[in-house]
Amino acid sequence: MNSRVKYRVLSFADLVADVIIQIPRLPVVAADHQVVSQIDLEPGGAGNFLIAGQRLGLSMSSLAVVGSDAFGTKIVSIIRSEGVDVEGIVVQGEDATSTVFVLLDEAKRHVFLGRYGTGDRVIFSENWKQKMTYQADAIQFWGYSLLEERICEALIEAVQFASQNKALISFDPGPLFTGASEVHRRLFLTHSSIVLLTEEEIPSLLGIGATLDDAPRILEWGPSVVCVKRGSLGCVVFRKDERVSHPGFLVEVRDTSAAGDAFNAAFLYGYLYGWPLEQVAAFANAMGAAKVQKQGSGRNVPSRNEVIQILKTNQERIPGLE
Repeated sequence: MNSRVKYRVLSFADLVADVIIQIPRLPVVAADHQVVSQIDLEPGGAGNFLIAGQRLGLSMSSLAVVGSDAFGTKIVSIIRSEGVDVEGIVVQGEDATSTVFVLLDEAKRHVFLGRYGTGDRVIFSENWKQKMTYQADAIQFWGYSLLEERICEALIEAVQFASQNKALISFDPGPLFTGASEVHRRLFLTHSSIVLLTEEEIPSLLGIGATLDDAPRILEWGPSVVCVKRGSLGCVVFRKDERVSHPGFLVEVRDTSAAGDAFNAAFLYGYLYGWPLEQVAAFANAMGAAKVQKQGSGRNVPSRNEVIQILKTNQERIPGLE
């Protein structure tokens, strides 16, 4: 790989605040009092992706919308301190930051309670167009944002603009993709170069009953690469006439939140540097494994050295990475 090149990656929308609340047990039942042991505020969603990519050595930028509330101010401050370019973030008024409350119990289970921020319709601005044209080797889009009313129209314009400019488009449909319209779902799948999804999300793209073996059918929509994330089982990557499986790495799991977002950053890192798919899959799995050993999101995603240590421990070598 050419280590002198520093690839630039934009993330469009899905910048949220994670309020992580550690409790003794789930489920939370009415009239059942519990003492919270810790409450943390961290960037979530695309924030995990942005911090992970920056720590790996990519040049990361965010095009998103947050509020002027304490949540929005804090998460922008955090990702800026990590070196992420925040000049493309639009700041609206109070209550404009999308927020996810993460209930995490001692058995390592979690529940996500999300709320989209409210505010005026976001315009696909000339500033965003300039950044997408001149400051991006790849652009990451998120299915969550298709359901965010204030930014949905800008999101549609952005993916069409990126496609017209021959950008490398990566798309993570997320668990709520079935809630998007058929037109919008088709649009993103046909314009994406890379689709990164979990095994559980396959039916949202291919219909009820679809399984891992059906995943290559996603390529028929237009993507060049489809990666299916399988948690502790690793991942499977599909390309035309090619299937690459990596079993993942055995580690002690503390918290699975943010692992998928961080995985995406590592996958794009290896892909941009032109590694063989086997190495891309191994690197992304190492990122996921390093993350689940740590609790929380945002600044709790792994460092580059922590990811490399997973590879070394498992005697998996990627030439030129060390």
